Amino acid sequence: VSDLGFYSFLLKVQYLAKKKGKIVRFIDRWFPSSKMCHCCGCLNELLNLRDRSWTCDSCDTTHDRDVNAAINIHVVGASTAGGDTVRPAVAAG
Repeated sequence: VSDLGFYSFLLKVQYLAKKKGKIVRFIDRWFPSSKMCHCCGCLNELLNLRDRSWTCDSCDTTHDRDVNAAINIHVVGASTAGGDTVRPAVAAG
């Protein structure tokens, strides 16, 4: 990625996706994917960068920061593609 520059990398990803019949969706760079509970939608405004896991004050779900962000990004991206809310299957572990 560092050799191509990030913009060039994104162009290549879009080209390859189109070639394979896939769609690349972008979400707002300021979307609070790490801070938003993927279960209830509550925002954790007190979450710091050093916090790797957190528990939602609203629904008491414990989240791994990166997994929670990935689920939120998937939901937003998939929802913009089809218009309906999409919930990914979350594997236990």
